[in-house]
Amino acid sequence: MITGRELRLPIDLTVPRLADDIRTSTEYAIKLCRTLGDSHRFARTHLGTSQRHQKEFYDRKAHETPVRSGVEVWMKSMTQAPGMPSKFRYHWTGPFIVIEALSLTTCRVARVGEDPETQSQIVH
Repeated sequence: MITGRELRLPIDLTVPRLADDIRTSTEYAIKLCRTLGDSHRFARTHLGTSQRHQKEFYDRKAHETPVRSGVEVWMKSMTQAPGMPSKFRYHWTGPFIVIEALSLTTCRVARVGEDPETQSQIVH
């Protein structure tokens, strides 16, 4: 799709090719541009079709999980201790308890066993 040429075999070096497709370099460049344009359009069409199919499949299986008050959750930890490889770090911290759901994606949480009035934090 990129080079626009036929693959050549080692036999092509020993046996001369027939001059069935003699063109000037300008004709070759024009044909190459046309072929690459057609290939690009074909790929874009099928990419769009594939993208729509994948979205439909994902949307069929996807569902939101509402966060309710009183539920214990774990939070993803984005911090890393200095000098420690990332594969050895803890990726989750917790457990936390949801005190209040402020919206579908935001809630107030506090670590289990701590005072929710003073030690709470709002997370997204």
